[in-house]
Amino acid sequence: MKTKIERIARNRVRLEGIDPFTQEPIRKEFWVSAQSGQTRNVFDETNHEVLIGFAGTGYVLTSTPEGLLDAIREQWKSYRAAARKLAQAA
Repeated sequence: MKTKIERIARNRVRLEGIDPFTQEPIRKEFWVSAQSGQTRNVFDETNHEVLIGFAGTGYVLTSTPEGLLDAIREQWKSYRAAARKLAQAA
């Protein structure tokens, strides 16, 4: 399954693909509650704040509604790179 990251509303993005750590299908939605141009914390479909790199870094991902798609693409790229690095170390 090829990863698909798409805007589904002005302030929502959907990610579908295979989790590179677990090899399980993943489908998540992300949203930001903000007026146009305002930077706010990003949440997932369970209303939990999304951490940078989709991991336990301790820093919450922030974005504007306009930048959400690019922010999720960037975080997914970092998440996949971390999985590759872990696999190479094993």
